[in-house]
Amino acid sequence: MNHLAGNIYDSDLLKDAERDEAGQLTKVRFNWIGQGNKMIDQWETTILGDVIIERSRLTIHVNSVQRANRIRKIIEEQLPGAKYKVTVIETVGAKLKDMQSQKSSPEALAAKKKRQEIEAIPEVQEAIEKMLRAHYETWLDKELPALDGKTPRQAIKTKDGREKVDALLLHLERSQENGPALPEGIIKKMRQQLNLL
Repeated sequence: MNHLAGNIYDSDLLKDAERDEAGQLTKVRFNWIGQGNKMIDQWETTILGDVIIERSRLTIHVNSVQRANRIRKIIEEQLPGAKYKVTVIETVGAKLKDMQSQKSSPEALAAKKKRQEIEAIPEVQEAIEKMLRAHYETWLDKELPALDGKTPRQAIKTKDGREKVDALLLHLERSQENGPALPEGIIKKMRQQLNLL
C-alpha cells in the first residue's frame, strides 16, 4: 500500500505505527498522496486523503465523492478479498463543529506550536513566500471553479464576473489572518492588472 503514500520507504511508513506489547503492528496511519496539483502548478504532490489501517480494518477519509469512488476502486483492485462496509458522509457544518472542538486539545495546541516554530525559520519563510508568489503570479490565468471554470481575466469582462473576482480577492486578503502571509503587494498587483482598484 506504500504506493498510496507516494512510494515512501516502508521504514518511513511504519515510523509512527502503533504496536502491541509483543511488537506486532496494530495501527498505521498515512496520507494518500497524488502526483501534481490541478490548482497549483508548483506543487509536486497533493494529499488526497487519510488512510488508517487498524488490525484488519481499513478506513479512508476523503473530502469528495469522486475521491471516495476513486480510492474504493483502487482498494478493490489491490485487495480483492476486502469487504466494503460503509460510507459516512459528514456535512460541512458537522465537520467544522468537530474541528472547533478539537482545536483546543493538547495535541492540536502542540501541533500548532510546532508549526509556528517551523514557519518562523527564515529559510522556511523564504520558501513559502517563493511558492506563494509563483502561484499568485499565474492565478489570474487559472480556470477557477468559483468563476464557473473561467480565469479571473476572463471573468472580469462581465459585471457579475467582476464582482466574483473582487470577492475572491477580498477573501484572499482576509484569509491571511489564519494562514501564511501573502507576498508583499501581490493582491495590489493583481488588482492593478485587472483594473479592480
